[in-house]
Amino acid sequence: GAATDDPAGERVDQMSDASDERRRAELRVGFARLWARAKQIVTTDPSGSDDDDHLVDEEAARVLAANAGRLKGGLAKVAQLAAYDPGATLGGRSGATAAARTVLGGLWDHAPAVSAGAIARVIEGDLGKSPQALFAKWETTPLAAASLGQVHAGILHDGTEVVVKVQYPGVAESLRADLDDAGFVRRLAGSEIGRSLPDDSVLALAEAVRGELDYRAEAAAQTKFARAWADHRVLRFPRVIEELSSARVLTMTRARGKTVVETAASGSPDLRRQAATAIYQFAWGSPLAHRLLNADPNPGNFLVDEQQDGAAHVWCLDFGCSLELPEAVRDADREIWWGLVDDDNVSA
Repeated sequence: GAATDDPAGERVDQMSDASDERRRAELRVGFARLWARAKQIVTTDPSGSDDDDHLVDEEAARVLAANAGRLKGGLAKVAQLAAYDPGATLGGRSGATAAARTVLGGLWDHAPAVSAGAIARVIEGDLGKSPQALFAKWETTPLAAASLGQVHAGILHDGTEVVVKVQYPGVAESLRADLDDAGFVRRLAGSEIGRSLPDDSVLALAEAVRGELDYRAEAAAQTKFARAWADHRVLRFPRVIEELSSARVLTMTRARGKTVVETAASGSPDLRRQAATAIYQFAWGSPLAHRLLNADPNPGNFLVDEQQDGAAHVWCLDFGCSLELPEAVRDADREIWWGLVDDDNVSA
């Protein structure tokens, strides 16, 4: 009989290939640890000290960063999380060193970019025109590149400065394959939380991360957060340009400022205090006061802009993995917090 195209079957094959490639990458990280330890034994007579473990961890982190930057998707998310999770697993060993986490920190917003042509094809496929036709000015070199997409600067025809977040081609199939693996989803939750999550919470987390693939949902969540914090003195949110946004393209006004790491290193004590307080209020106040949860507290998702009078503006970015909590959940969380504040310690 004549051969027939089977798009559904092709997509399953792509997802399987992506999942297999991610597992091979994780094996490479484990082999990197073994090889680094073997080199120590042969060449440096290791003493079993913390310094020896640091060197092995850094080598595993470099291999993880290289593979995560190439594959994107779920592996990149795990690497991003490991950059600020001291209990993260690197190649079979639990507990990443500070130096290893520094190596992985570059993946927060400086992952290897994909080509300008590939990005242009995504934009034209979703919005019907090339970026050069849609924008008065378009920067082909990205400002940032992360796990699912990269960000380009542009200027609208009315002079408004914008940034455009564009999803990597093929990353959707890769991430969906990763999220079918419950063990992998537990790693996305973090070292301690992931091990204790019940199965229904694992399914809920996987569904929330799948939602990151729809930039229209992210745009809606970003607008909700902006409305909730509209009167805040420090917190700021980019405005979504809806007519230039789609499922894989998100255009918004441009935010400027220094990263959290840069602010911590060089900002004045008062600026650091303002920024830290605002981020704390955002992280805990959003669910407790507004029933909104940003489930991706990546340090790369904040920019600190110091004003001429010394006041801080903290720009909050990336709302792809966001949830609106039921009132019952919000109320239960409040009870827990009141218990902590009142130092309740009632034995069962």
